[in-house]
Amino acid sequence: MVRKYRKMTRKNSEIEGGGENPSPSSKKSFPKLTYISSADAIEIMDKAGFFIPTKATLIRYYEKYKLGRKIGGRWAISKTKLMKFLKSLEEIGKEEDE
Repeated sequence: MVRKYRKMTRKNSEIEGGGENPSPSSKKSFPKLTYISSADAIEIMDKAGFFIPTKATLIRYYEKYKLGRKIGGRWAISKTKLMKFLKSLEEIGKEEDE
């Protein structure tokens, strides 16, 4: 896909907000991603009270729920996504108990 760029002129910059640079405080800040190993993920899930029957099941969870990605032949799991996933499972479990 080829993008065509307009030449920035004074007229264009006035229309688009004066051509001012945004201040550093107005920039969005994103949380730092923390990747953990499969062994750490199993430990976290075990402490949370979730039973993982096999490593193949765990890998299916990674792929299906996009909890991690493969880097250099090893799985790197996003800790924040794993924690959100476990929290959602807990909420589903609470709803079923009621």
